[in-house]
Amino acid sequence: MGRLCIFGLLCAMWVVSGCQKGNQASPQPTGAVDVIVEGGGAFPASLAGRWKGQKNWEIVLEPDGTVSSAQHGIGGVLVRPKHLSTVTDPERSTHNTYKAGRWLVHYLPDARELRVEIVLDEVHLEWGGVVLDGKVKDVFVGKVSEDGSTWRTEWFSFAEYTTPEHQDTVLAPTEDEIFADAIIFEKVAGRQQ
Repeated sequence: MGRLCIFGLLCAMWVVSGCQKGNQASPQPTGAVDVIVEGGGAFPASLAGRWKGQKNWEIVLEPDGTVSSAQHGIGGVLVRPKHLSTVTDPERSTHNTYKAGRWLVHYLPDARELRVEIVLDEVHLEWGGVVLDGKVKDVFVGKVSEDGSTWRTEWFSFAEYTTPEHQDTVLAPTEDEIFADAIIFEKVAGRQQ
């Protein structure tokens, strides 16, 4: 029950933090995303574009298969691989940070299966006097439609958090508590940067 309360608090913190002004991110460094295409071919440029998903998720794929940015689902904060994004709200005296790590794109051409991993190596969230520090790895795996317009995924989210009061206690899901859900992404016109 305690883990459920922490998860609920975390969701509320991310929703509030992502809706605030001040999200800052700069262009992606070289080599921040690993791209693997089974069989050794090139990533299909037809999959490049802005993919808008349910639950506030959005992923921008480049023609070479790299992810240039993602709007993180919980809170909608814009993150880029290997960059630090910040969201500050002076009215609430909060300063939330999201340090993205190395990301992965893995494509299996024969199955039309696309896997994208969005990693936040360091997350610092403040909300209502509560502070959480941790890390999150979100994994999307699923088949891209024949016409390349829809990507039906299974979403797995792996998070670990601590609080300043309980730094020796890591709040992490057990194998039975790993967050999983289905998310459908649609390719949309225009590109977010």
